[in-house]
Amino acid sequence: MRNFSSFSFFNAGKKPKLHSAFLSCLLILFVLGGDCPPNDNTGSVAKAIRILFSPETKNDRLETNSILGLNTQYWVDANSDGIEDLCYKTTNLDLSSFLSCSINHYGKFSKLFKIPISAGTVLGLLQPEFTDITGDGIPDYCGLDFQLSGVNVNYNVRCISIIENKKGEYIGGAAIEGTLPRGFDSIKSSLYWVDINGDKRSDYCYAGNLGLGYEMTCQISKGNKFVSTNTAKLNFYLPYVSSITA
Repeated sequence: MRNFSSFSFFNAGKKPKLHSAFLSCLLILFVLGGDCPPNDNTGSVAKAIRILFSPETKNDRLETNSILGLNTQYWVDANSDGIEDLCYKTTNLDLSSFLSCSINHYGKFSKLFKIPISAGTVLGLLQPEFTDITGDGIPDYCGLDFQLSGVNVNYNVRCISIIENKKGEYIGGAAIEGTLPRGFDSIKSSLYWVDINGDKRSDYCYAGNLGLGYEMTCQISKGNKFVSTNTAKLNFYLPYVSSITA
């Protein structure tokens, strides 16, 4: 949250009154869930009200309503401006599915993309997230995929890349998959997405008791595939993790 100290709350020699920029900020913060604009572009109460009741904002809010738990919203910086945007997976009752992102302009949203996708591709993913695995600044959609083998469940990582074509349109790209060890359990083990080597591509790490004690293993994204890296042993002193040693 931005520091309110730059706002003028009182005018000298007059009855105390709230500055319009401050009221505008309050509307955006607490009604829209956005962030205050920069100090040199705070706008006014009227501007905040226009944002609140604009058709664009209403439409974006309407599209994010959950139906039977099939729709999920995520906050992620989709255009690398340092402000979290709204991305969501939508599955309709006819099982048509879409991946969408809307850019957050201090509480007012404008559509970045809405891509139709096979329902079977996204419905089976566990722990799904929007994260950029290709490094192009566009969030991709990743999660845990699984296959049943008798009484066993085998997991792997599956990502649906989102790319911009030569026409400037966003489309669904290739599926990119990564491996997980035998014995990985989505309940007992956790999957984390983080850029661990600073190349602006999200890598994935997983932690859990894989039979040889607790350990953290990561797979590095190369943009079109994942490759293994070193494993870190985790020293647990229940109930908390006390240290991580390589």
